[in-house]
Amino acid sequence: MIKNRKSAARSRARKQAYMLELEAEVAQLKEMNEELHRKQVFWSQCTSHGDAKGNACEGHPQVLGRVLMKAHPGKFNKEH
Repeated sequence: MIKNRKSAARSRARKQAYMLELEAEVAQLKEMNEELHRKQVFWSQCTSHGDAKGNACEGHPQVLGRVLMKAHPGKFNKEH
């Protein structure tokens, strides 16, 4: 009976560790997804206002700020 309890405790500990790893991976993937979405919005805005190479945004970092603020209002403040 004691062996069974110890085995169950080890199993629960492994499951908890695995779940923590999965949660960390999900958080990382969500962050990556948001970053890729911001880049997609930025480049789609650049190409829609410039030539096919996106030259409308070349040399204009303030354009990125405006595009990101439009895409994600409230997520970016004026300090960024």
